Amino acid sequence: MRILGRHQQSRAFIRSLAITCHALDFSAERLFYSGTYRNASEPVRAAYDELLSRNLLHMAVAIRTNMYQGTLSDPDDRFLSPCGFLDVHQGGAQESKRFTIKDVCDKIIHATAIERDVNKPDEGRTVLELRGKHGSQRWTLSISIELFCEYVLSWLDESEVKKAKRSGKQRVAAT
Repeated sequence: MRILGRHQQSRAFIRSLAITCHALDFSAERLFYSGTYRNASEPVRAAYDELLSRNLLHMAVAIRTNMYQGTLSDPDDRFLSPCGFLDVHQGGAQESKRFTIKDVCDKIIHATAIERDVNKPDEGRTVLELRGKHGSQRWTLSISIELFCEYVLSWLDESEVKKAKRSGKQRVAAT
C-alpha cells in the first residue's frame, strides 16, 4: 500500500511560515525591549530563539522540497540582493558573492552556527548571521529575516501569476 508518494509542502504552508518568521522578527524588539514584558528571562529568550529557528528551518526545507520536486524554480535574485551578504572565506581571502533563494535555504539548512542580535529600538533591522563550511570554504551569510520573508512572499505571488498565465495560454492553445 502506498501512503504518501511525495512530500507535500504547499505554497500556503510556505507562506504561513514566512508570515510567522516575519512576525517573530518584527516582534522581538517589542517583546525584549519596549513592551510591558522587558528584560525577558533566559527561558523566554531560549523559547523565542527555538521558535524562530524552527520556523526558518521548516520554511527552508519546504522551499527546497518544492524546488527538488519541480513545483517551484529558483528565481533571479533582483529582489533578494537587499536581504543581506554572503561572504565566502578560503585561504585567508574573503569574497562577497551574490546569492539566490536556493542559496539562502541551503545556508539555513546547513548552518553550523546561528547568531542573532535583537536590536534596541531604532537601531535598524535585525540581522541573522549564519555560518558554516562547504568543503574547505567557510562561509557567512548575514541576512535580514524581515526582508527575506517579504521576498519569499513576493516570489510565491509572482510564481503563481506566471503559472496562471502559462495555464491560460495552454487552454487557449488547446481550444
